Amino acid sequence: MKIGNVSVARGEFKRGPLAYIELVGGLKIEIPMLVMMGKKDGPTCVITALVHGNEVVATGAVHSLFWNELKPSELKGTLVAFPVSNPLAFLHAEFAAPQDRMNLSIQDFFNANPHGSSTERIAAHIGDVLKGSDYAIDIHGAGPAISMNFVISPHEYATDQQTRTKTIKMAESSGLTLTKFDPHVEVPGAGTRIQAPLGVSRGAVAHGIPGLTIELRNMNYLLEESITVGVKALKNVLKGIGMLDGIPEKIPGEPKLQGWYKSCDALKVKHGGIVRVLKEPGENIRKGDVIAKLYNVYGEEVEDVVMPVDGFFSTVLGGYGGRYAAIGEGEQVALIWEEISS
Repeated sequence: MKIGNVSVARGEFKRGPLAYIELVGGLKIEIPMLVMMGKKDGPTCVITALVHGNEVVATGAVHSLFWNELKPSELKGTLVAFPVSNPLAFLHAEFAAPQDRMNLSIQDFFNANPHGSSTERIAAHIGDVLKGSDYAIDIHGAGPAISMNFVISPHEYATDQQTRTKTIKMAESSGLTLTKFDPHVEVPGAGTRIQAPLGVSRGAVAHGIPGLTIELRNMNYLLEESITVGVKALKNVLKGIGMLDGIPEKIPGEPKLQGWYKSCDALKVKHGGIVRVLKEPGENIRKGDVIAKLYNVYGEEVEDVVMPVDGFFSTVLGGYGGRYAAIGEGEQVALIWEEISS
């Protein structure tokens, strides 16, 4: 089997570039790829990590999975991973590539323009591999330290019951807190409403390929705590889809909450201020509870940040994408998830 520039045979683990993106002056940067073909027949699963260039925790989980946890002799089928899906953004430690400022996570990977901007071309290259897969896993960083580990299921984007059922099973096997995308609200972290099935997992499910999104805390660092959770969740999903033997295992400290939760519009503040967080990510919070307070530069309280629904928040954002405790008027302060009955 050959994928991009990498040839792999049954029982082998290979690495190499999927393709190249040309920079200024014709310099080339590769889209790195890991491919492991098991000795036994099975499905093909594609993992995308670091779709956002500053979420290096996702890369660490993929590296540890391939180099420390998996063996071709134990794997059924073929596992393909892109540990740095967005190399242009990675070079600058930014959410999106500075060349075009396009969010790779909301590109249409299944209909991407191979002649478009740099980000669109990356989506087209990876999309060609996704089209031949049976399962898709998109792994991200949920935020800075004030965040939590959880999984987002895109089963609402499925157009057939089989894909929907398999997608839900993937999420439930992960061992993490269960949430689902709501197509009618802002995509978490994107700051915009996107009802079209864009991105890796949403796009895959819409095209009949079961998939999910994993979010890990401490996105900017390779901390063992987060890496361990990421690896265990990935292995649990691979067990759930039959690519590894065994049953999914309990992850210490996970899930934070039982049951299912759906995404809500991101919670925004009415005033600018310095954020003092009063609740913990993953804590069960009731509608009307104060989860944070805002203070001005004189130390005067200017706003109570109130929980709009029964549920929890997964990430405190704050200014500059969560890197700073101060925030401006109208900015997103937290990603909110509402408790649902099923």
